[in-house]
Amino acid sequence: MTDPWRLVYQIAGAVGVDPGPLTIRELVDMSEGKSRSLWAHTSAQLAMLANVNRRKGQRAIRPEELDPWHQAKKKRRQLTAANIGELWEWLPAAERKKLVARRRRERARRMKKKEPKA
Repeated sequence: MTDPWRLVYQIAGAVGVDPGPLTIRELVDMSEGKSRSLWAHTSAQLAMLANVNRRKGQRAIRPEELDPWHQAKKKRRQLTAANIGELWEWLPAAERKKLVARRRRERARRMKKKEPKA
């Protein structure tokens, strides 16, 4: 088994701080911040190098495309009456059965309320 303090000291060494007063969460966050910063710098240099050497008519590369930390915003799909059924497929089978049973009970209750009393 590895010594947990070894990890603490490795992270603190990479960030360049004294690990004494810090929690492991703080050290990990600092390490991630440093990694993001270094990758932003590296990807900017790589993009510049690639763009200087690209062929005429070839599109320019953006630094975000080379940065593993960059998360592009995903286009959200518009929810419509036509595609709402697709959400049903994501539910586990047990949950679907519960929902169907609840809908049937509610429908039966409504029908009882609508029936005229004889």
